[in-house]
Amino acid sequence: MKIESCFKGRNCFLKGCKWSPDGFCLLSNSEDNVLRLFEIAESVTKVASEEVLPVVIAKEGGTIYDFEWYSKMNSSDPITCVFASTSQNSPIHLWDAYTGCLRATYQPINQYDEVTAAYSLAFSPDGRKIYSGFKKVIRIFDVSLPGRVSEERNVKPKGESVFQTSIISCISINPVAPNIYALGSYDRTIGIYTEPKGELQCLMKGHTGGITEMKFSSDGVQLYSGGRKDSEIICWDLRNPGRIMCIMKREVNTNQRIYFDLANEKPHLVTGSTDGRIIIYDTTVLTEDKETILEPVIAWKGHDDCVNGVSFHPFWPILASSSGQYHQPESETDDGESTPESKVENSVKLWSIHLND
Repeated sequence: MKIESCFKGRNCFLKGCKWSPDGFCLLSNSEDNVLRLFEIAESVTKVASEEVLPVVIAKEGGTIYDFEWYSKMNSSDPITCVFASTSQNSPIHLWDAYTGCLRATYQPINQYDEVTAAYSLAFSPDGRKIYSGFKKVIRIFDVSLPGRVSEERNVKPKGESVFQTSIISCISINPVAPNIYALGSYDRTIGIYTEPKGELQCLMKGHTGGITEMKFSSDGVQLYSGGRKDSEIICWDLRNPGRIMCIMKREVNTNQRIYFDLANEKPHLVTGSTDGRIIIYDTTVLTEDKETILEPVIAWKGHDDCVNGVSFHPFWPILASSSGQYHQPESETDDGESTPESKVENSVKLWSIHLND
């Protein structure tokens, strides 16, 4: 199934897609600063040629930096049906997934008493907190208390010589031990921190580009990370912090965030790439004694453009992917001839995926 009619225009490209925790909705982000929610539960049985339209649209005022489903979202309980976003020059917004209306606002305030935009978001596994990333600072909001009140944690403690020096570009919280969280930064480092004070436990380096995506394994033992203009996804062994267990290759030659995802039930990782391929790795072959470069178990040309978003359905054997990137306007040479246009595809696709046991 392919969804593309709502992404018209050469540069109305996608910037990621994410299944809801209950699997009934798919949320997309795009360059027109709009979050679109698609109901897929009934649509997967339709013929592939029938177009699916968004049932909810949430419009932000500027570039959307990050978006996340509420971790306890369940369509049978409307109170939990929300998602959060952060965008340029705006506070953090909590949107109603049924109506598209703004449910709540969380206002990060800087030293000049001005609202400052977060670059990254993450809900705690219990749904009680929103972690948000800024330059050398994170702020933690109580979901039940919208407004200006937050806990601020500086990732550059006084007197410490080891710290993260740039924007906190992504956040991931350990699903098994939620008192442990990881912060990725554009300075190419990953910091592992612990509650209740946010103390730095270790700082890991290994990427050639700023960190744009991280995910803990379901057992909380490994952390996977990827960066911009960086062709490697790294799997870190948290039992021996700083040790690399394996590396998975993909093509990433732009600064755009290229998502990857982990399957819930089976140990597989899927990633997009700037060359249009979708690549799946089997992570059961990880070894503890040496660093391994994994080979993909399957890879295919999924889109005619950059695949920036991939998301495994939490229960069904379905994979969602999104595509698109910025393309320069068509130009002419000195003799008046037009230069060849690069291929443009702004779309969401659903794939049937049956992973081997």
